[in-house]
Amino acid sequence: RPESVKATASGYQASLTFAQTAKYLEPLFERLKHRALHEELRAGLWMMVTGMRDRNYLYANDLYLRLAIGNAPWPIGVTSVGIHERSAREKISHVMNQSGQAHIMNDEATRKYLQAMKRLISVVQRMYPTDPSRSADFETTTDLGRGVAGAGSTKLALLAAEARGESTASLGLPSAPHFMDDNKVAVPQKWKHILAKAQGDITQAHSNNEKAAGEQQPAPVQ
Repeated sequence: RPESVKATASGYQASLTFAQTAKYLEPLFERLKHRALHEELRAGLWMMVTGMRDRNYLYANDLYLRLAIGNAPWPIGVTSVGIHERSAREKISHVMNQSGQAHIMNDEATRKYLQAMKRLISVVQRMYPTDPSRSADFETTTDLGRGVAGAGSTKLALLAAEARGESTASLGLPSAPHFMDDNKVAVPQKWKHILAKAQGDITQAHSNNEKAAGEQQPAPVQ
């Protein structure tokens, strides 16, 4: 960005957000380095990155929400309205229902790097745009403070990409996940089943990488 843009209010805020996001990701890199990341978080983040790679940002954003909210119940309205104990009130209290808390609420570091991943989705979506049906928070207004790509607009970035010949078909991107089966609405998979499949895919990918690395090693000299 030009210095004149960096000096604007939005440009200055974007610079602060960039530095903050980089700092938020440090605990994630540290846990990955020491292989201390929770399996559910590892699978969820892997699926988010895969979704961004496939330019399916709506799916990546949905995965972020699943990780952030999890199975934590959301209390609606007042939970205590009288002198009598309400039946199953503990299920809608984050204090009394510890098992219902989502991972994002467990510690501050987890909350921060998941928030950083959400910011990455927004930035990558503008740098590598796709059609609106696969986008999350499709920006139509311009703001150079957000970046040069598309002048800060996802719409303009998409139009520029289409002018270069980049489209879902030309890039060979996989079709977006949906809940249709034989023209009928299928029951969405449960989160635990999605995670189990992702963990299996991660294990298989790791095994394939180790096998490929072993094949590339030079044979010992006789």
